[in-house]
Amino acid sequence: MPSKAQPASPSIELETKTHPSQDRSRATFDAIIRVSGEILAERGIDGFSINAVVQRAGLSPPAVYRYFPNKYAILKELGERLMAAQDALAIAYIDRRGSAPLSETALIEGGHSLLRQLVQVTAAFPGSIAVLRAMRASPILREVRLASARMVAARHNELLALSYPHADKERIQSVSWILSELGNSVTELLIESSDEERDRLTRDCAIMFARLQTSLV
Repeated sequence: MPSKAQPASPSIELETKTHPSQDRSRATFDAIIRVSGEILAERGIDGFSINAVVQRAGLSPPAVYRYFPNKYAILKELGERLMAAQDALAIAYIDRRGSAPLSETALIEGGHSLLRQLVQVTAAFPGSIAVLRAMRASPILREVRLASARMVAARHNELLALSYPHADKERIQSVSWILSELGNSVTELLIESSDEERDRLTRDCAIMFARLQTSLV
């Protein structure tokens, strides 16, 4: 598993200044996030700006800067929210399946269900796959995606080590990391596919994930 990367630009403040505690403030905060996702999807990371958020959300600049020091802090918040939504699904799946080795058929069905849920959650998120792309394209934001991948990979590694106690430990780590990293890429692929293609590709990806795991036997 890759070691933890150092922040690419430590001089850029990425932390949200404050999180709202009142209903009105939460509504403003959520509007900033929603509008930011829309703009990111339309214009990409290079065309994304706080001025654009201010204009579309009908807010004053201070209303945005109250929460976010710059556009990258907004994008980081978007990324962390999307990763948290995806991670919750992945961890719930890992916890449900338990440590007993599963048949390839059961792994395929479970993976198929998980992928469909990931597509639904990601497609409904403000900015959708544009958020994933931003986290890959920007060195400043890349650590958000990597932190999520590491966490899911670690949980999967624990499970696979119990399911396949005689398997090589380094190979278990490799399979865990591949499963975690491929999740985002496959989700993008599925969202961008037609409905007819998506059903077929979801099944084929689930087969690939299942066979990676059963290869540890």
